[in-house]
Amino acid sequence: MRVPALLLVAAGLVTGACGDGGATATLDAAPADVAADAPRDSTAQQDAAADLVTDATADQIPANFVAIAPCPDPTAYAAATQVSTSVDNRYTPACVRVAAGGAVTFEASVAHPLEARAGGSVGNPIPTQSDPATVAFPTPGFFPFLCPEHVDQGMIGVVWVE
Repeated sequence: MRVPALLLVAAGLVTGACGDGGATATLDAAPADVAADAPRDSTAQQDAAADLVTDATADQIPANFVAIAPCPDPTAYAAATQVSTSVDNRYTPACVRVAAGGAVTFEASVAHPLEARAGGSVGNPIPTQSDPATVAFPTPGFFPFLCPEHVDQGMIGVVWVE
């Protein structure tokens, strides 16, 4: 992470005050990575602001969150109790969020069979199924699923149980 320009100026003030006994840095001094004639809203300051936004976003991700494709972050999940299949061989929604003890009904068929996929929490309750299935999720975790006929086309999803 880059150090914000303001901190570099403040460091110069401390160094100047402690350095040769009489020297002081001025507030107009430019940090080492910014040209002296650069405007105050320089690239370094913009990078620092972007880092703060990224840090704030990271702080919103629960500590127990597991990113599993196609669900990279908590905002990808929709509260739902039904997962449908689409004509373009996708699940809608692909990322489902339910409370522990909740259930999700999956639209499964011979054309779009359903099965659990590896990479999630232990004890995935999603069955191998060729008919619509309502699955209860008694414990918290991340439970990925797929259509084995269309997994190569991205027909995958995840149920996040809280």
